[in-house]
Amino acid sequence: MLSAGLAFAALAAPAAAQHDGWREARRASLVARHGEGIFAALRAGSGDGADAARLAALEPDDSVDLLRIALWSEDRELALAAARRADPATLDLAEQRRLVALALPTALVAGPPFDFTRFLDALAAPDLSRELILAAPLPREVYQHLGAVHRVLRVEHLPLLAAATASDDWLLRSDAMRFLAVVARGSDHARETVALAILAWNEAAQDPGETDPTEALVHARPRRVELPSASDGLPRVLAATLRRLWLEPVGETLMAFRPFARRWLLDASPGPADAALVTALAAVDDAALRQVLAAACTRSPRLAADDELARWPARDEDPLVRALADVQRARHGDAATRLALRSAAADGDEASSSALLALDDEDARDALVEALAADDEARAQRAIEAVLAALEPERRALFLIRADVERELAPALARHALPVTRLAPLLEAVPGLRIAPLRERLLAGFGAAELSEGLVAVLELTDLRRFRARLRALRDASASAAERAAIDAIRVRVGDPDDGERLVAVALADEGDPLTLARSASAATRRALRTALAAPPAAGRAPDRRLPFALAATAGVDEGLARHAAEAFAELAPAEHTALGDALLAADDDGLRASFARFLAARPLEEGVVRGSGTLADHAGLRRRLEQLRERRALRAYLAATCELALAGEASARAELREAQALGVYPWLDEVPAAALALALDGEAGRDPNDARHDPSRLWPALEGNCCSFAAVASRLEDRYAIDAFAREDGLRTRTAILREIFARHRTDWRFSAFEQRFVAVR
Repeated sequence: MLSAGLAFAALAAPAAAQHDGWREARRASLVARHGEGIFAALRAGSGDGADAARLAALEPDDSVDLLRIALWSEDRELALAAARRADPATLDLAEQRRLVALALPTALVAGPPFDFTRFLDALAAPDLSRELILAAPLPREVYQHLGAVHRVLRVEHLPLLAAATASDDWLLRSDAMRFLAVVARGSDHARETVALAILAWNEAAQDPGETDPTEALVHARPRRVELPSASDGLPRVLAATLRRLWLEPVGETLMAFRPFARRWLLDASPGPADAALVTALAAVDDAALRQVLAAACTRSPRLAADDELARWPARDEDPLVRALADVQRARHGDAATRLALRSAAADGDEASSSALLALDDEDARDALVEALAADDEARAQRAIEAVLAALEPERRALFLIRADVERELAPALARHALPVTRLAPLLEAVPGLRIAPLRERLLAGFGAAELSEGLVAVLELTDLRRFRARLRALRDASASAAERAAIDAIRVRVGDPDDGERLVAVALADEGDPLTLARSASAATRRALRTALAAPPAAGRAPDRRLPFALAATAGVDEGLARHAAEAFAELAPAEHTALGDALLAADDDGLRASFARFLAARPLEEGVVRGSGTLADHAGLRRRLEQLRERRALRAYLAATCELALAGEASARAELREAQALGVYPWLDEVPAAALALALDGEAGRDPNDARHDPSRLWPALEGNCCSFAAVASRLEDRYAIDAFAREDGLRTRTAILREIFARHRTDWRFSAFEQRFVAVR
């Protein structure tokens, strides 16, 4: 929070040049129609009834324009009056930043003249300053204000949150401790700062007693932090934190920090001086803690192989803990241990398979592949499950399995004649194993049983022409009606222009999806769709209102746009729907795209944006509609229209998206479609989606901050990539670290799948 003088000095900065001309012209128009007194009425705020009535009588567009103009006034009171009333959904990013600068100095003061909850949608990460977090007054407008603003918390706020946990403001410190855990759970930054707050937190002294914490301070009375002596072992603060979280009584507040402490321990190296602590922790009934403790001890360079701390994991009941000890013995030349691991892995033992992958040498990989190629089918299936478990992020972290060990495992698999029934689950679950020789082997021999959701895209991206032919052959050879129907359902989603007429019939059957016919675009497909669109519906059946949109999609209209349009116009008036169908039927194949663009361009602005319409913005009328919609701020569609213009290639729209995402303004993360987000991040992309770049690194700060921004961005990433972005929050790696690794590992492996309608990693 800036001081009032400094804040208004910042507010007096000139607006972006592109707004200057608009403001002058619009101000003149408002004054001409409503008189100069309209600004005086706004300045008076909630003054006499005449002023309020005058403002209430304005048309919505005039009311929004008045506020947008007044926000930039050099008259402080007028600018503040505009900030009190302005809705962030009607403002562009520069105007939102202006609103925040005006509102912040009194954001939490009791009885502020603006709606704090609405103001939140304009907040960015840099707005959560030391003053806003630590110096919020009592009494105030919002008592648990960190919860209200947590959507824009990021790792840079960890020191401020840690400091707030010692505040004499009871409501602030309890809120701060909660959200310190939220941010710490998603990042590995500022570890000592977070840990010192954990150590000082006095759970026994949090009851405010008879004091009303909304009106008066309640002294924090932090615990005295006592650190162990410095030693050649665990960091002192980490050692104290482990003792605090597992060896002393703690409540739910502090238990939320256990994942943070386990991750830190996994990166640490115990020494002989930590013997008493390690022994006590190893006796705790917490399997994840013991596994991490064993990993830290067995690979610590500060411990000799015969030190008790290095030996205890071999005696533990947990097979994963014992396997961690086996890894180190095998690495140090213990041939008997290596032989035992090979034998157990050959029988499908999960822990031993993880240990062999952790050894990361050719001999260990060959042993695993031999287990996968075993004659005994049951043993081979156990080996598959063990390898898949070993390659999960949690197991990788525990055993320090190299990020891309698959690069050597895949060629070893290719040297063995594994049947497709064994290759299929491996290639379905592990993108790094999808090398061309293995994909080709699968494509040559797959049957109906291998047509799982995860494998269809892999087969499609291996050789689409051959895959389509193989699907046709499987379908025609099947004696089972249910199997034929299942194969046809896959064929519609993959697409097959050479069999368009049959697939039109499949897509128009019960529960079919005609929008997928975009993937089977051909003259024959369009003829069949035209016939279906022109024919009256069968007796007892309602007309399929998606048919015009499906026809447009087979003529070059983006399938995503066609799908969103079909949903957005599901309730289109019958006469309008008929007119759309007639217009498309009247157009030849080359004119369908333009005809559909004219339909969208003619829709009333009040209907808002059909997501994806930016893909048709080469049509002048549709682009003009998007530009007009962006300017009609009272319709609250500024962000959506900006996204579509970014999709259409407008440089300024993309730049605004990038800036908003860098600032961490939540709606600009949560409401942006994946395609617009990708273009804003990656820059120009050609018509071939495989020309796109795949570098979401600009999004890491938002992903590391809090649950809300993570969910917003991770959902967009899942829309665009065939990944599971939502790993466990309490795991041994942060979800962002896992995503970073995925994109580092598959930097050049992404290819667009029509079946998945997103990018899939193949090698």
